[in-house]
Amino acid sequence: MRRLFNSMVWITCSSAMAADPVCAIVHGGQILAGDLRSAIPAFQELPADAVLGYAPAPGQIRVLRHSDIQSFWRRHGRSGTVQPQLESVCVRGHAVALSEEQVRKAVRASLGDRAIDVEVLEFSEQALPEGSIHFPLSQLPSPAGGAESGVWRGIHRDAAGRTRQIWTRVRLREKVCRVLATKDLGTGNQIDPDAVQVKELMVFPSAKPAEGCNIKSVVGLYTKRLVSTGEIITQADLVQPNLVERGGNITVLVDSGNAELSFSGRAEGSGRRGERIAFTTALSKRRYLGQVVEKGVVRVTANQ
Repeated sequence: MRRLFNSMVWITCSSAMAADPVCAIVHGGQILAGDLRSAIPAFQELPADAVLGYAPAPGQIRVLRHSDIQSFWRRHGRSGTVQPQLESVCVRGHAVALSEEQVRKAVRASLGDRAIDVEVLEFSEQALPEGSIHFPLSQLPSPAGGAESGVWRGIHRDAAGRTRQIWTRVRLREKVCRVLATKDLGTGNQIDPDAVQVKELMVFPSAKPAEGCNIKSVVGLYTKRLVSTGEIITQADLVQPNLVERGGNITVLVDSGNAELSFSGRAEGSGRRGERIAFTTALSKRRYLGQVVEKGVVRVTANQ
C-alpha cells in the first residue's frame, strides 16, 4: 500500500477537474475498491472494503495510474490485465461548499430564541467534507465603535470527528432597552426621574442576553463618573446610596432563632445594602458588627 500510495499522482482540485471532471468520489480517509467499481467494473470481484491507498484531501484529487491499479489487482489474487485500455483513474475527496443558508442556520442556533436580525455577509469558501458547523457563543465578536458587523469564528466537524476552522462575517442587530441621561450628571450626583429616560436601540448583541431596563432601576443611585447628556448609563456607572450614615440612629434586629428582637443603636460607620458596619447600643459601649438590610436597619444573629 505504501509503494502504491507513493506512486499516485497528486493534483490540485482546480487543475485536475479542468482536465478530467469525472472522478470517483471518496467519502472516507481511504480509497476503497468499492469506490472505484463504477470506473473499473472488474472491481466488482474484489471486496468493497479492500484498501488501495489514502484518500485525497476534501476537494482535491489523485490519479491512479494503470500500473498501480494492476499491482493492486494482482495482490488480491487476480490474474490477467484489468481493462487494458484504462490508462488511469482519478479520485476526488468528497467535499461541499458551505451555503449561506447553512451558515445562517448555524448562527441562529447559537443565538437560541433571542430576537436578533441575522444577515450573513461573507463566509468560508474552502471545500469541506460532509459534517456539521457550529459557531460558539464564546467566540461572538464585539465590534468596536458600535459597528453592526463582525467576524465570527466557527468549527466544522466531519463524520470522523476531525475539526476545521471556519468563519463568517455577519451583521447582527438586537433590540435592547437602555437608560440615557437627559442632562449632564456630575460625579456623585443622585439620579432623579427627570435626569434619565428609557430608549430602545438596535445594537450588535453580546453573548449575554439583553436585560430589560426601567427608570426605577437607576433612580436614587449615585453616579461614579461624569455622564453627558444622551449618554447610556449602565449599572457599572452607578453606586447605591448609603442606607446607614455614620453617627446616625439605627434599628438593630437580632435573630435569636426562635424570635426576633429589636432595639436602638448608633452607627459607627456608613454602609450600603448588604455591607457590614460597626454599631453600638444604648445598653453597651461595646462595638458589634451587623449587615445593612434597609434604610436605618442593621441585622445581626444571636451567635455573632
